[in-house]
Amino acid sequence: MGYSGQPWISTLRKHLRDYSIERDKPKSSLLKQGAFRAVTKRGEAVIACASYTTCSVLLTLANKAIFSENKLNFPWMLLGVQSGVVALLLMVYYSVDRNYTLFKRDLLRQMLLPCVFFTCFIFTNARALRYISLPVLTVIKSMAPMGVALAERVMFKEKVSFATYGAMMLIVGGNGVTALHDMEFDLVGYAWAFVNVIMNIAYVISLRYCLSNSYSTGEKTLHSNTLACAFIFPLALACGEWPEFVLEFNRTSGRFKALFMVSCVLAAGIGASVFWVITAASGSTLSFVGASNKVLVVILGAALFETRISAAGWAGVGMGTVAGFVFALSKAVDVRRRKGAAGGEDGGGGRAAGGLLEVKTKSAT
Repeated sequence: MGYSGQPWISTLRKHLRDYSIERDKPKSSLLKQGAFRAVTKRGEAVIACASYTTCSVLLTLANKAIFSENKLNFPWMLLGVQSGVVALLLMVYYSVDRNYTLFKRDLLRQMLLPCVFFTCFIFTNARALRYISLPVLTVIKSMAPMGVALAERVMFKEKVSFATYGAMMLIVGGNGVTALHDMEFDLVGYAWAFVNVIMNIAYVISLRYCLSNSYSTGEKTLHSNTLACAFIFPLALACGEWPEFVLEFNRTSGRFKALFMVSCVLAAGIGASVFWVITAASGSTLSFVGASNKVLVVILGAALFETRISAAGWAGVGMGTVAGFVFALSKAVDVRRRKGAAGGEDGGGGRAAGGLLEVKTKSAT
C-alpha cells in the first residue's frame, strides 16, 4: 500500500510561502495595522461607554419626570407599558434571524424568581422617584452594591478587601449626612427607597444563584421584561388602574406622551449598550462608568427639578458619590485579584460582577 506524501508536503510549502510573505512585509506596515486595530478598539469602547451614559442618564431623568406627574399616579400601568415596549423591540430585533428561537423555556424557568424581585424592584423605584429628589435617591441607591458585596461575602464566602470596606463606610456616612440635612425629607419616600435597595440586592443575588452564564444580556432582558409584563398587568388590573390610566393618559400633553415613548426606547437601548460596553471594554469599565453617571444624574437632577438641598446636604451627596467611585474601583480590583488567583478563570466573582453590572442598568428605571 503506497503513500506518496504529497498532501502534507503541499501543505508545508503553503505555510512556508505564507510565512515568507508575512516576513517580507515592511515592519512599519505591520505596526500601522496593529496601531489601527488598537485605535479602532479604543474608539469603539469610547462610543459604547458614551451610549451607555446617554441612555442611563436620560432614562433616569425621564422617569423622574414621568413618575412625579401628580395627575398620572398609575405606577403599575406605566411600568407595564415600558416593559412591554422593551420586550416588543427586542422581539423585533431577534426575529430578524428566522432560525432564532425567540423564547427559551429553560431561561424563562431560570428567570422566574429573579423576575419577581425585578418587578418589586422597578415598582419601588417608581414610588421612590415620586417622593425623593434625584440627588438624594442616587446616594441611597449606592447602598445596593454595598449590600450585594456583603451578601456575597456571607453566602458565597468571597473575600472583601479593606479598601472595599472603607468605601462601604463612606457610603453609610454619606447617606447619614444626606438624610440628616435633607430639606425635602419625606419618610414615605425614604421607606420606598430602602425597600428598593433591598429588592435590588435580592434581584442581583437571585441572578447569580438562578441563572447560568450561557445567555446574553439581551436575552435576559427580553425574558425578564416579558415575565414582568405577566406580573405587572394583572396587578394593574387588580389595583383598578386599567380604565382610569387610559383616560388620564389621553389627557396628558403631547410633550408628556413623547417623553414617555422616549423612555421606553431608552429602556431598551440601555440593555444593548450594557452588552456593548462589556464586549468592547470590560465589566470593570461598565462599573466605573455607572459610578460616573451618578455625577451627571445628581447635577442635572438638581437643576432640572429645582431640588432644595442645604450645604451640609450637598456634602453628604458628594461623600456618597465619591464613595460610589471608590467602591467601583475597589470591587474591580477585588475581581481582578480573584481572577488572578484562579489562574485567569472567571470563577464566580465574574458572574457576580456581571449580575451587579446588569442590575445597574435596571436601577436607572
